[in-house]
Amino acid sequence: MSVEERLLDDLCSGVYAPGEKLNISELVKRYGVGLAPLREALARLTASGLVRYASNRGYQVEPVSLQDLSDVQAALLPIELLALRQAMERGGEAWELGVVSALYRLEKIENAKQPPGFEDWAAANSAFHNALVAASGGLTLELRRLITLRMRRYTRLGFEAVQGRLEVNYQDHKALADAALGRMTEEACVLLERHFMEGNRDIMELLKGKLK
Repeated sequence: MSVEERLLDDLCSGVYAPGEKLNISELVKRYGVGLAPLREALARLTASGLVRYASNRGYQVEPVSLQDLSDVQAALLPIELLALRQAMERGGEAWELGVVSALYRLEKIENAKQPPGFEDWAAANSAFHNALVAASGGLTLELRRLITLRMRRYTRLGFEAVQGRLEVNYQDHKALADAALGRMTEEACVLLERHFMEGNRDIMELLKGKLK
């Protein structure tokens, strides 16, 4: 993994808290890289909205807020729907196999007897939703990637708010995959929108008491 990917994982998994100052010397030691590649990674993460830079304060983890969460949720859904429509129009056998494979991995986690841990579930859930839209256009996917990264932090905070009790519903994901693979565009979009709206509502409710 590149230093950017490693730092990104740490930002999204809560190693660095929202608003925390990022000490360059400590980052160099943690990731075992020189100043140049580290600063390049920080610059890209700043452009992604996960890190902010001020000349008098240096680098800082981007703070979180209910307003930002609302903005991120509002921006993500239309991009997600566009990406799904494009993928269903353009996707071939490789795309179909990718969706089936990702759904199988997600099923093993969501139908397990023990409640899944956040990292395992989040990785499988992201892989499934990424597979659904993998055949979409490059620009759409890049916009989606940037917004999804910002949403990932709020998903993690929501998980922490319920003290690790993660409720999942495999049937929602299976119905969405079936509609997408069956090229039932409108049904798939309705299912995806409902899936996102329910998840967004739950996260917003969970974080109302924690964020301003």
